[in-house]
Amino acid sequence: MEGLAESFLESTFLGLWLFGWDKLPKRLHLTAIWAVSLGSALSAAFILAANSWMQHPVGYQMVNGKPQLNDIWALFTNPVFVWGYAKVLFASLVTGAVVMLAVSAWQLRHRGDREVFTRSARLALVVLVPAILFTMLVGDELGVIEARYQPMKIAAAEAQWTTCQPCSFSLFQIGGGNNDHTPTQIIEIPHLLSLLATNHWNGQVVGMTPLQQQYTSQFGSGYYVPNVFIQYWAMRVMAYLGVPVLLISVWGLWLLRRKKLATSRVFLHVAVWGAVLPFLMNTAGWFLTESGRQPWIVQGIMLTKNGISPTVSTTTLWISLVAFAALYGTLATVDLLLMLRYSRDQLPPPRTEADVDAPVPAVQY
Repeated sequence: MEGLAESFLESTFLGLWLFGWDKLPKRLHLTAIWAVSLGSALSAAFILAANSWMQHPVGYQMVNGKPQLNDIWALFTNPVFVWGYAKVLFASLVTGAVVMLAVSAWQLRHRGDREVFTRSARLALVVLVPAILFTMLVGDELGVIEARYQPMKIAAAEAQWTTCQPCSFSLFQIGGGNNDHTPTQIIEIPHLLSLLATNHWNGQVVGMTPLQQQYTSQFGSGYYVPNVFIQYWAMRVMAYLGVPVLLISVWGLWLLRRKKLATSRVFLHVAVWGAVLPFLMNTAGWFLTESGRQPWIVQGIMLTKNGISPTVSTTTLWISLVAFAALYGTLATVDLLLMLRYSRDQLPPPRTEADVDAPVPAVQY
């Protein structure tokens, strides 16, 4: 479904948008790029539906010891999917708006077209403020959902080994990890973990030690605690970096209101470097999601160690890993260099009807 609905839709309409410049009617040309966006959103929906099933399996029955899907609509009403998909969409808006703001700020600092890039910066800020606020709010509710279905993930995100009620949230800690059950927690905020995990002031958060005992009794012997260090700091990197993004967006709107956005060199400098923040936030968020599911491939059904193929050698795994890392590392580098190059170029002069058959300048893509 994801391949048919998304790949063909995106590739077809992206081709129409690229090669239909000055050839398709303007409204039809605009519709083509909106169709590409719709394809991306559909792609995210199908991917998140599958991933959410791995986090909280629903709509299935066990047949000969294997899960068999019997209710596809349960996938799309899975609470983990509903809130996770909403967060992904808002996070994508944050990422796009921050990058758009960074490009606009760079151009304004280097005497680009002031009218055009002030307008693009304004659009980015108008989208960014509500997008980052909704990302935070939806992310908070997603944490409550995950605490309900994956309590070990949330306990690990706070390095909470014992059950607490009410529970404090530590801003930082020294030490910690799977072999350190008594880290030094710095600046604890009373009741905050209870609110984040349960939406209640005095909510209870079950610790990793009792959860380990419960899972051992329920699923058999094994170690069911994820990497606590990754969980603890991934959660904080994701959450803490949202604060400067929000501050930059509010600062930008304030300058926009005072008609000083294009002349504030401090803000423009900060906005350019702010482009890295959403990528770090998104990466930390996926570390939190996927590392927190361990040691499960599918929560409560299949362990990661049981998904290892006995016919694939260690050598083959290393070859595949190195090849994929090299391929995607190369693509990422080329993509970054091209984005930097074209985002720094000046806009080409307006095209006239006499230029319709001339090649479209690459920067216009």
